[in-house]
Amino acid sequence: MTYEEVHNLLTHSPCAFDIKNDQLKLRSKRSDDTNDASTNNVYALQSTINDHRTIIDDHRKMINYLMNNTINITQLNQHYTEQHTNTTPIWKSWRDVSLLLLIFISFCAIIVFLVIRFHPIDILTSILLRRHQNKQNQNNKNNKLK
Repeated sequence: MTYEEVHNLLTHSPCAFDIKNDQLKLRSKRSDDTNDASTNNVYALQSTINDHRTIIDDHRKMINYLMNNTINITQLNQHYTEQHTNTTPIWKSWRDVSLLLLIFISFCAIIVFLVIRFHPIDILTSILLRRHQNKQNQNNKNNKLK
């Protein structure tokens, strides 16, 4: 159901008109009958209770109708995922910019942690120096044998 359909259903429901009509009827009855004040009060109270019961029943029916005829949750989730996958980041939005900044900071923190923990530069230089020394040693041995 769309918003317009729900709005039309709620504005054109019978309970919206019943309240206005019943209040007008009660006011006209009260002004006409001034002799039987006590009986009118009881009848007025009884009629308002009956009106409220019908209004509550109408609302229950509308809520039941709305709850049983709404969109399936999986369809709603699918709609939102499709909408968010098709949109590109908005560079003027503080949310998108802050998320990108947070991702950049987290990647930098991971890289710094790895560098401090494993010392990759020292490992790479030692491997390269060993290979270079092994090649020089082999060249020296080859030169001495000749």
